[in-house]
Amino acid sequence: MARQEINLGALPNGVGGDTPRVANTKINDMTRELYTKTEGIQPGATKNDTDANLKNRANHTGTQLAATIGDFSPAVKAVVGAYGVGSLDNMPFTGLNLNPDTYRTGGYAAGQFNLVPFGAMTGTLITQAGVSNATGSQQFSDWNSGRLYSRCMQGGAWGSWRSMLSVGDYGVGSKGEAINYLADANVPPASGKARVRPETANGPGVYGTLEQSYLDTGSWTQTVTSIIDGTVFARSKAGWLPNPTEWTRQTPELITNANGQATKFPDGTMICRTVRKESGAASNAIGGGLFSSNGVSFQWPVAFVGDAPTAIPSSESYSVGFSWAALNTAPTLTGAPDVRIVSTATGALAKVTVLALGRWK
Repeated sequence: MARQEINLGALPNGVGGDTPRVANTKINDMTRELYTKTEGIQPGATKNDTDANLKNRANHTGTQLAATIGDFSPAVKAVVGAYGVGSLDNMPFTGLNLNPDTYRTGGYAAGQFNLVPFGAMTGTLITQAGVSNATGSQQFSDWNSGRLYSRCMQGGAWGSWRSMLSVGDYGVGSKGEAINYLADANVPPASGKARVRPETANGPGVYGTLEQSYLDTGSWTQTVTSIIDGTVFARSKAGWLPNPTEWTRQTPELITNANGQATKFPDGTMICRTVRKESGAASNAIGGGLFSSNGVSFQWPVAFVGDAPTAIPSSESYSVGFSWAALNTAPTLTGAPDVRIVSTATGALAKVTVLALGRWK
């Protein structure tokens, strides 16, 4: 109710003013409203109290609608925006090469953070406060790659940052997704798959996929499958040895050239088969009613190593009479220098070839 003014009238006798009844009615109305508003206050509630104590918000009780506080909404937005909460595109950029260990209060922060062992990345750091100052968790979103990283604190010590799995990591991905490229096979990835190329350092020199498996931290195996012909290469590294083994082809290698065909096996065995050659006529009498041809020389398609190979000549008779092939001199690492046919029929003809078994390593 608005304050009611009592009309005192004109001096000196109050002519024209309120009558005593009207004046007292106004007094009753205003004192009634005053008593109604103050009747809940305890007697002596503020008697002899200090201004400091009266102004202390801890001593205030009850509630007040936010709508009745003039600057409430802007003030709240300023506070939560400092932690990235509710920000649209104006979250503060906190700086470069920041240490995420120092961010312990729950909330968001944008900047460049150094995530060991992944390095410095720019993005958003999210911190969740724990139940005590010895626990908590953090997540980081890299703006460049979109990768997510996370770690937790237990016992006051932060754990290692972990990268969440993405398509292509360790060979995981949908059809058509390229797996990660490996630049140096001596710097292997975590267990999984990677791409290799001829220029991959310390690789087998092929286009293919590499699969990495660990026995323990320093011991591992690698296999590479060529995408050209399916050839498989393998090597291993024992933790107590300084270097990995040499790459070893695990599937037979077939070599064909003008001298014939060679098959190399992973264990070092090699089989060579020469091209067919004309024997020439078996016209040389060698006694006992037998005739031989002049010698024919063969070169292995790939030279053997170590001991001379075991050589087995064969003939395909096609004119005059039956014949068989024979070595007139012992085979060497590079070939069979003198192979002849022998026949009971003078002038017999045949095609001759030699099969040799030995080692290529």
